[in-house]
Amino acid sequence: MRYIIALLLFCFTLNCFSQEAEQCIYDNDSSKINLDEVPFAVLMKLDNKYYKLSASVNKHSRKLIESLQAEEEKLQIKLSRVDSLKAQALFQKTQEQYARLKTLADNPVDIASAKLKEYIPNIDSANTVLKFLSQYKDLSALSSGKLEQLSQTLNSLQDLQGRLQQANEIQNFVKQRLSQLKSSLSNSALGQGLASINRKAYYYQQQIEEYKSILRDKKKLEEKLIGTVRTLPAFQKFWDKHSYLAQLFPMRTNPETSGNPIPGLQTAAGMQQLMQQRFGTQITLPTTNPAAGAGLFQEQTAVAQQQIADLKRQVDKTGGSSSDLVMPGFKPNEQKTKSFLERLEYGLNFQSEKSTSFLPATTDIAITAGYKLSDNKVIGLGASYKIGWGHGWNNISLSSQGAGFRGYADVKAKAGFWLSAGFEYNYLQTFSNLRDLHTNIDVWQQSALAGITKKYKISKGREGKIQILYDFLHNKHLPASQGLKFRVGWGF
Repeated sequence: MRYIIALLLFCFTLNCFSQEAEQCIYDNDSSKINLDEVPFAVLMKLDNKYYKLSASVNKHSRKLIESLQAEEEKLQIKLSRVDSLKAQALFQKTQEQYARLKTLADNPVDIASAKLKEYIPNIDSANTVLKFLSQYKDLSALSSGKLEQLSQTLNSLQDLQGRLQQANEIQNFVKQRLSQLKSSLSNSALGQGLASINRKAYYYQQQIEEYKSILRDKKKLEEKLIGTVRTLPAFQKFWDKHSYLAQLFPMRTNPETSGNPIPGLQTAAGMQQLMQQRFGTQITLPTTNPAAGAGLFQEQTAVAQQQIADLKRQVDKTGGSSSDLVMPGFKPNEQKTKSFLERLEYGLNFQSEKSTSFLPATTDIAITAGYKLSDNKVIGLGASYKIGWGHGWNNISLSSQGAGFRGYADVKAKAGFWLSAGFEYNYLQTFSNLRDLHTNIDVWQQSALAGITKKYKISKGREGKIQILYDFLHNKHLPASQGLKFRVGWGF
């Protein structure tokens, strides 16, 4: 009887252990984690980043859905006047389709069913680390605030993945819908109305790609988070089993992941066969060495990314790129998908004038801030300060000889040359304090300028500028100023 009881207890213990094996697979190693080193300040910043990106993606998705629905309603009304039967057949289920997309955008993301079917390394890394930390056995040692932050950051990241997947589905729908409308209306006068739909769909596509590029960029926040657990053998095991990359490229030594690919994504074997059939190119799958330590998953990630990039380039050559979801059909404005701050440019320029019998030699130092309307058009404002140097090398004397405000517009002409125009209000008199600038209003003089600007690249993010401008109001200045103005400067 005692043997039977002992055997039952052994079986019960073995059963419990097997049920908890997955959760506790790294318990022996995870004891090395110092919870005080987990960067919870970084988690807060990542949570804020993911939340804002998710909200922005959802905002643009809703805007596109509402806009395209309105465009199709206009087309339906116009087509009904010409061919009611064709209009009914073409737009019969449109309202239902847009209603479904609206419901997706209006409701919270169902994380379980809205996983991102696209590999973005930083998302994979952060998602795997957060899941690893959330399953740590001694989380009870953390305060409720830190526990909540960890859970909230993971939820924000998963919500972002869901919104990006919704965006992918919306793009697929728009592509199919545009194809249907073009095939039915391209030969009619209504075909011209599709240009507006195409333009909106294209800019939506570019905006989503802009958000994805933000996630693809390596940032210190993600690196600091990953650095907390990077060297732990337990994390290596967890990564090999639960990361997206492990499901895309299953470890040959890990049979547990080889049979569980992400739905909708090609496995390594499938990609290898596809490349062999279409391009005659052989892909060597990344292998693993259990003793590889901390560099294992980094090496595998780099190899996988390179192979994916090579595959994409070869697919692009055959015209099968999925990134070309909607072709613009017009010259796109690359600035349209950028934020306000990203469209700003700043500048610094100098203009010198020799001394006269009445005035010392002076140099105008101006700072400017421009807003890019497009890649070829910029408008901006600026402020200047006129410093006096005195009369000649033997009589150098620094003084405040004036100040000014300006506005300008640049339009690109050709080969780095821009047509420039602007206006200026300049205080052309010596002053000792700022009160003089608004006390002597009559001293301010106007300038109307036009000319040519040459822009040339100095380094990444920096450019040089040379301007030749003519002041059409220079004769009205007291005393009369130079009509031709030569300025040099830098933009960044």
